Amino acid sequence: MAQIHEKLVEEWFRRKGYFTIRGAKAKGSGNNEIDILALRSNEDGTQNYRHIECQISFRPIGYISTNPRTRLKRTALKRSKIEIDEDAPVWVKQKYFSPKVENIRNSFVNHKVNWMYTFVHHKVKDEYELEVIKNQGIELISFQLIMDQLDPKADRTSDARDEVELLKK
Repeated sequence: MAQIHEKLVEEWFRRKGYFTIRGAKAKGSGNNEIDILALRSNEDGTQNYRHIECQISFRPIGYISTNPRTRLKRTALKRSKIEIDEDAPVWVKQKYFSPKVENIRNSFVNHKVNWMYTFVHHKVKDEYELEVIKNQGIELISFQLIMDQLDPKADRTSDARDEVELLKK
């Protein structure tokens, strides 16, 4: 199911003029993968580089981030704000700034660029967790916003058209 959502997120960025790569991996990165890498050339000659991670849940039972003390997801257990303050930055570092993830980005763009880091989410167990993630320099985009802006009639050649029509019914 996650790949369908990533496909819709990818389609939304493509309609905004981005070239995208989904499921980016690099040699030696192990199980690490970037959901979407995106590049857009602007009219002024500058370029936008994005590292996009997606986690879409319609009925969240757990938190986004992991517990640094146990390295296990604590799904149904309620977390305090202090625990979220500890856990979310560790998750951000693992998803966006670990050496293996940086290696994946560098394998696609072999010169120094300023990356924008984006997290696409839907419903979450605790809104405070999103606030902490945002405070780590991560742009948040709601999956609902993407669905609202994806018009299946706008691009009849899109692979994502059928999925958008199904999800909007």
